[in-house]
Amino acid sequence: MPLSLVWDSVREHFFRSESLERIALMRRCCWRKEEWFQAELMWLLEQLTKRGLVSNWEIEHETGNGKRVDFKVEVASTSAAVEVKTAICGQDKKGKLWKPRDYGKCECTKGVLQLREMPPPRYLLVFAWPGVRENDTAVNIDGWNEMLQAVRSENSIPDVSFVRALEGTPGVELSVGIFQIP
Repeated sequence: MPLSLVWDSVREHFFRSESLERIALMRRCCWRKEEWFQAELMWLLEQLTKRGLVSNWEIEHETGNGKRVDFKVEVASTSAAVEVKTAICGQDKKGKLWKPRDYGKCECTKGVLQLREMPPPRYLLVFAWPGVRENDTAVNIDGWNEMLQAVRSENSIPDVSFVRALEGTPGVELSVGIFQIP
């Protein structure tokens, strides 16, 4: 199973109505916990392992320098490192305005630094949703490009790229970006 099928499974799982209801609740409460996404991803990877689609997976995989990446996922003969990040795009409950480039410069850059400790393939999986205001919208292609440019410039890695076309739900409750780190 190529890694692309793992990404398909991520989309299918997180774009289900039950998952979107929980994400809407996190939006309303302004709770952007990566741990929830990690727990859901653990469950999903376990299901894929039981079905024989993923060979093995590990959470909090040690990189060898006392650092860790969120996941190591083995598919066939490929072992990939995955770091999970979340992003609220718009205003949070405390009134702070978050823009995609802010996440690219801060949270995403932290993820890239952790991933650089691992051999390729390496992926940054970002879940983004609108802020708490009614007019806040999910990240659109311009916002994702802002985030990508910030990641490239902050890390001096010009060839960071998206793995696939960006995807979002029809009701703009969630948008998912998968960056490949060379």
